[in-house]
Amino acid sequence: MKKSKFFNLLLLILLGGFIVTIHLISHPLGFNNYGYDYGFYSYAVQHTPLNSLHYMAGQVNDYGNHLFVFLNWLRLPQLPALHVLFVAFYAFSGMVLYAILKKYGRVAAITGIILFAFSIAQTQSYTMFLWKAAYGQLLLLIIFFLIQQKKYFWELIPLLLIIITHKTTAIMAAASLLPYYVFAPVKNKNIFVASLVAVILIFLFGLNGYNYFLRLLDSHVQDGQFLTVIDYLRYSWYLIPLAAVSVYQSIKNRSHIPWLGMLIVSVGFMIFKITFYQRVILYADLGLIFFTSLTIASLKIESKYKIIIAILTIALALGNFLVFSNNNVEPLITEPEILEIKEFTAKNQGAFVLSLSAQDAPWLLANLGGKHPTGRSRAVRRQEHPRTMGKFLGLSQK
Repeated sequence: MKKSKFFNLLLLILLGGFIVTIHLISHPLGFNNYGYDYGFYSYAVQHTPLNSLHYMAGQVNDYGNHLFVFLNWLRLPQLPALHVLFVAFYAFSGMVLYAILKKYGRVAAITGIILFAFSIAQTQSYTMFLWKAAYGQLLLLIIFFLIQQKKYFWELIPLLLIIITHKTTAIMAAASLLPYYVFAPVKNKNIFVASLVAVILIFLFGLNGYNYFLRLLDSHVQDGQFLTVIDYLRYSWYLIPLAAVSVYQSIKNRSHIPWLGMLIVSVGFMIFKITFYQRVILYADLGLIFFTSLTIASLKIESKYKIIIAILTIALALGNFLVFSNNNVEPLITEPEILEIKEFTAKNQGAFVLSLSAQDAPWLLANLGGKHPTGRSRAVRRQEHPRTMGKFLGLSQK
């Protein structure tokens, strides 16, 4: 028994390390060069108030987070801790997904975690440094695991963390839990439904979630920069026919309701092009990976043929991942440009930066380093123009 537990733990660590390795290899220059959101999060973690309940509840800064408060309370190095947490979210998400799929056999579990590692939706989330989306995804998977283990009421803890962390994931969590409590044969169903409704009301009115829904109805709000649906289908088409088998069986048997809820709502976002629908691809992809692994595990064929189908599916995932990475994972800023920004304030005391493009804002926030007595970065003036070389112009304040 002890050897079995040790082997399972070692396997989980190796699989988590595999996911991290894949991401790091495909991003050799580091976070600062790729992710547009990196600058906003690095700025937020370095300017986190330690005594604000509103900040802890996610009501002050779109890029701030309660974990940043704990990092600073513990006096941990801010940027390294930000990096480590971001990578850890993907590693632990893969581990939890493995634990969920292990119920259906080791072939399903290993297939699922490898598909997760080679997922272009996950890669794009990593590239863009979608820190909160990665954190929210981990919490969502923990909810699914707790439901699978029938640890009722415990899932309300990660749900509360989700609603103060990432509103899009909160919608997916509600879409997963509400139909589960309504349709699944759960004891004390009324208590669970009432608890979930209470959490949703807190989200809507206590944490300003209703404004988020108003933004979803506003056609002028940006759809959310991410993969396009066409690009996702181009690189992940092979998941759909396999996943469709288990989706049909799950609807027929009223099983895997949380996963069905998440998948149906995320697909609905894309079909009707609801605001931020491009980033909702991340959740649809997670559902497709789950149901694809489930289909392979449930095929009524010999184990060796299941393994062959799993290998072929993984081979398709790897091939598409390599093509996608070669064509789409490119640095948005060069090392010389980053060095130029970092050295600016050191060489030009009492100066500020005029940027010709709003696209430069995150890297200016991340790398300028200059601060006013209030603790804010030096003024950054921006105008909407295409990115150009030589865009950093120092102007004296005198």
